[in-house]
Amino acid sequence: MLLTVKDFKQLMGDVEDREIAFGRFKYVRDRATLRGLHSKTVGGEAVAVGEGIRVRIVADAKTSNVGTGEAVNCMRTKKADNAT
Repeated sequence: MLLTVKDFKQLMGDVEDREIAFGRFKYVRDRATLRGLHSKTVGGEAVAVGEGIRVRIVADAKTSNVGTGEAVNCMRTKKADNAT
């Protein structure tokens, strides 16, 4: 299933609406709570999206912030840690 950044933002909103704790050092112990979080129309039919569904993302990739580091790279700030 093909998802866009907008779909992922909607998924995050669905998680927040259900008050499921997430983020750095907050792990969802019962992954079943993440199943069927979101509904997406594919070929005229509603399809449940969530845990266990294989997806592809359409996104505009950018170069990392090699000057000050990126949080996604464990707060490493050296250029070599963030080079593309």
